Amino acid sequence: MTSNLPVFAAYTASFSVLLPLLLLIKKKENLKDEVLSVLAAFLSLSALTDLACYLVNKFLHQPTVILSNIEFVLECVLLSIVYARLFDRHHKIVYSALAFFVTFFLINSLCWQDINTYQSMTRILGGLIFVAFSVLYYFQLMRDLPANNLLHYGPYWLVLGVFSSFMLNVYFYTLSTYVLTELDKENRLLFWMLHSFNEIARNTLFAIAVFQGNKRFDSATFSRS
Repeated sequence: MTSNLPVFAAYTASFSVLLPLLLLIKKKENLKDEVLSVLAAFLSLSALTDLACYLVNKFLHQPTVILSNIEFVLECVLLSIVYARLFDRHHKIVYSALAFFVTFFLINSLCWQDINTYQSMTRILGGLIFVAFSVLYYFQLMRDLPANNLLHYGPYWLVLGVFSSFMLNVYFYTLSTYVLTELDKENRLLFWMLHSFNEIARNTLFAIAVFQGNKRFDSATFSRS
């Protein structure tokens, strides 16, 4: 396997975040929606962190794992706000889970996995929380059926992006310590290339979510009526 392919996949994953972000800002009304405005913040955070990691690595030659760890926690905060606004109930569950997650992150950073190391346990917990939130939201969709065809309903695609991404990421996070310590360089690159493909798929699903919303409305209104 050529070493250029994982690098190409990583850069493609970084730039793929621009697709849903550009679709979002295409219509200013989208940024007034209480769900889509948070999604825009999530995508912007992802893009800016990737840029910061590139610059730090390129010019300062310093490890960037601390930036990735902080980004993950902030992304979980933003996604929790998204789910709290998508749910018609369960808000206390969302914010209680978020408080537990942030507390675990702080304890993990102090006691087990230093913030300057790859924090797999924090990522596994965050992944499991959002898989559970996604399943809970799909039960709400099946109960309410807010659209005749859910394939044309933006929030369906948004939650599908979160669900599929975290389902695969929990697998990646669980194996990450083994991959970093036991596998040779070529297999490590293959592993992280699959992770990049997962991120590309997530951003594609987010783009479909915004596109479907823009097609049905003047703006991709996702918030509960």
